[in-house]
Amino acid sequence: AFAVIMGGEIEHNTRKYLVTSVGNEVLFTDNDAGYSTQRCCAFYVGENVDTIMDKAFYAASVDSVHMGPNVKFIGSNAFAGNPLKGDLILPYGLNQINANAFADNNFNRILIPSSVNSMSATAFKNSSKLKELHINAGWIANYSNWDLSGAPSTLSIYVPVEKFSAFKTNSLFGSRK
Repeated sequence: AFAVIMGGEIEHNTRKYLVTSVGNEVLFTDNDAGYSTQRCCAFYVGENVDTIMDKAFYAASVDSVHMGPNVKFIGSNAFAGNPLKGDLILPYGLNQINANAFADNNFNRILIPSSVNSMSATAFKNSSKLKELHINAGWIANYSNWDLSGAPSTLSIYVPVEKFSAFKTNSLFGSRK
């Protein structure tokens, strides 16, 4: 087991550059093509990174992910298809989560900060181990097409007090605890 850390500095031709973006398919694993998968216990996205692009860590066999405070954008399928588990605490300041960004994972708890102002309906699709979902972005109370397929019926959803009635009257959330 080892940890991967992204977001420090890289040196090229004697010049140092900050890593501020994680590109497409950085640790992408295509098991259908026969590539080997190296398991990693934890992945740390450094404090300088503000963008994680599409499929950056798709099916990369990363067990957990910890994000620095400056991540603003998470692309489509960025962490999809991993055996990610434990808690996913998204950083305050995150603005956008694209399609299937965290689909097919094994998180126990997910915290969505109030700074999120755009999120795909399939961002957390097939979260079969999810026990708690903490939603601090009040606008999600009006979201009626969120794909919660695969989430257990015992899923507890925590929302801001001032938005409780809006979540309770939403057919998607109203029947949940």
